[in-house]
Amino acid sequence: AYPLALGRRSCPPTHPVNLGLRTGTLHDALTNEPWQIPPRARKLWGHQHRNAAHIDLPATLDDPTGDDVREDVPLTYAPKKRAFANRRVRHTYLRVATGLTPDPKAPPTEDDGHDPFALLGW
Repeated sequence: AYPLALGRRSCPPTHPVNLGLRTGTLHDALTNEPWQIPPRARKLWGHQHRNAAHIDLPATLDDPTGDDVREDVPLTYAPKKRAFANRRVRHTYLRVATGLTPDPKAPPTEDDGHDPFALLGW
């Protein structure tokens, strides 16, 4: 028996594990879900980012027309003959509400609007 893990055993989930069922596409469900961050970390992040109303979170989503291939769909779990199939994925950012109120009087910081990964097409 193994503990619950998110993809790999080195990625155990934190609470809550079950947020319930959502309708719509995976992209829409993830975008509409409230940001899952502890209150203390949210407060610290809010001070560093001028209480930004949104955050862009990186995500990898299944997409039949995606530009990347992952060989991780198990075909067999046989210990001596494990086999995996491919799936196509795309890398994107999800704009998620932070639950913070922006400070309109705060001057912009150097990193506001700067996304170094945008050049990579993510």
